[in-house]
Amino acid sequence: MKRPALTGVLFALALAAAVAAPVHTLYKWTSADGVVVFSETLPEGVTDYEVVEVEAPPEETPDASARERSLERQQRWLDVSRELERSRLEREKAAAEQRREEEPPVVVVPVAPPPPVYVSPGVRPRPHPPRHPGPRPEPEPEPERPPGNAFHPPPKQ
Repeated sequence: MKRPALTGVLFALALAAAVAAPVHTLYKWTSADGVVVFSETLPEGVTDYEVVEVEAPPEETPDASARERSLERQQRWLDVSRELERSRLEREKAAAEQRREEEPPVVVVPVAPPPPVYVSPGVRPRPHPPRHPGPRPEPEPEPERPPGNAFHPPPKQ
């Protein structure tokens, strides 16, 4: 069974507890060495202690005068930066004019070497005629064969 009313009340209580100024509980005691100690937890064996409630400091909200001072400070920075930028541009402009007036610029015209000239020799060698192979060799004599062969029988005598 759902209970939306109870859930809403619990949520409202949790929200109110979160918004309220938190209080921290601290314990104060003196150690065996005589040193005063503050802690969120109490160690075992300490009987002489004091509970101290510490409230969180309230959140500071910037008031109108602080905002105005901040805006004035930003405006001063902006004015100073603009003035510095203007003076830098004036110095650069004056330096450029002075460089122009001091000496004329040197003009360097690139000179390329003349292009290479290729001259034909004028005479073209003629090709040599082909070499004559010489006389033909004599054919070797054919070996002697018996008369007739498988296709032609020898003549009858």
